[in-house]
Amino acid sequence: RLRIVREILLQKDYYGVLGLDRTATTTQVRRAYFAKCKLVHPDKMGNSVEATRAFQKVSSAYETLHDPARRKDYDVHGRRYHSANSEETLSNALSQIFSEFMAGDFDNLMQIVEFINTQNPELGINQDGARRFFTQVRDVVVLAGKYLSVAKFEVIRLYEIQQELRALSYFDVLGRLRLTIQMTRVFLSIPIKCNTHVTDRQIMNDQFT
Repeated sequence: RLRIVREILLQKDYYGVLGLDRTATTTQVRRAYFAKCKLVHPDKMGNSVEATRAFQKVSSAYETLHDPARRKDYDVHGRRYHSANSEETLSNALSQIFSEFMAGDFDNLMQIVEFINTQNPELGINQDGARRFFTQVRDVVVLAGKYLSVAKFEVIRLYEIQQELRALSYFDVLGRLRLTIQMTRVFLSIPIKCNTHVTDRQIMNDQFT
């Protein structure tokens, strides 16, 4: 990890900071950002000064390259957008995942479903059924505001686990197995937690009516 931190600090180019070429898509920028955050977050490095600087640099690279207008300005003039708060940048990036879910963009979640099926073929999670389920949860949130906190937490957690898997070595069999099981549990728990949330709210309403 220390080697990666120092490599980031030596980089003069934001694409190099994230390990991307200049043709990278917005999705690739975001994935690279999350992967780097997992590696150099100060909490994982004993809050060292070097790790903090690297984390700030990764955040600034993301803030500059994920926004089309800022990226164009950077490509043409080399102007950089400096993140005022690296933790806030990470929080906003994760919240963007949920915003896409609320907008009906389930591509990231469907990739997770596909991965779960690959690792656990006995589950046989139907792709169309999963998409219908995500649509139903999203529609309920939009129409009634139910499940909002539950759905947001679980959707973001699924994406975080996926990024942890991407960062693992292919040969880390036990680590990949652990995260795959964790991802499967989170996915399968979504309808249960949503139902529990509604039941608890109904009980509270009954007590005060």
